[in-house]
Amino acid sequence: MLWDGWSTSNLTDSARARVGSSAYQVLDSGELIGLRAVTAYLGTIRAKRLYDLAQTNVECHEEVRDKIKIQVDSGGGNAADLDQAKGRLSFAEATLVQFTGGLRDAEAAYFEAVGEPPDDDLVLPVVTPDVLPEFSEDAVAQAMDSNPTLQASIENVKAQRKSYAATQAAFRPRFSFDVNGSRNEDVGGATGSSNDFSALLSMTYNIFRGGGDSASRRAAAALLAEAQQREI
Repeated sequence: MLWDGWSTSNLTDSARARVGSSAYQVLDSGELIGLRAVTAYLGTIRAKRLYDLAQTNVECHEEVRDKIKIQVDSGGGNAADLDQAKGRLSFAEATLVQFTGGLRDAEAAYFEAVGEPPDDDLVLPVVTPDVLPEFSEDAVAQAMDSNPTLQASIENVKAQRKSYAATQAAFRPRFSFDVNGSRNEDVGGATGSSNDFSALLSMTYNIFRGGGDSASRRAAAALLAEAQQREI
């Protein structure tokens, strides 16, 4: 085959782009797993701090209630103040129960993401400003260059564009060059050797296939348009 309308070249480029898209998809899956672990880590720290604050709040309300109760028992306090303190303590205890459940949920999410229960002394990471882009335009450019989801979409568009270009080969001629040869000894009643060689340059052109090639081209165009919309 000398020339097939660039079909092989376009299909090869399409396959190469699909490999690149798959590689970026694997990278994207890894980043999603990492993001899930980071989210669970920060969520556990937040839930633990809220639980500690709620626990401290309950202890403070218990202390206030006890002081008011002493005053009431000694005759120097108001029973209404004691009832109000008890009500505030009940509300603080209900809040503590709520944050206790939130902490348990956060710990379960951490275990599911990381594979082991969280330590008691998780430290909130500190991000220094020098690791962040200085301008918003730089942040956008960095995201465009390094985002695996976007890169996978770009490679997918490349693959679909090459697949679409490959369908054009059905409307072009194909050229092939064939060389044949044979060597014979004492054949056909003749003594001695005989050699035959032939070279053939041929062109094939498909004139009509019932509209199948046009349908394939329209299907490839639809897939290309879909890939471009996903990239946007």
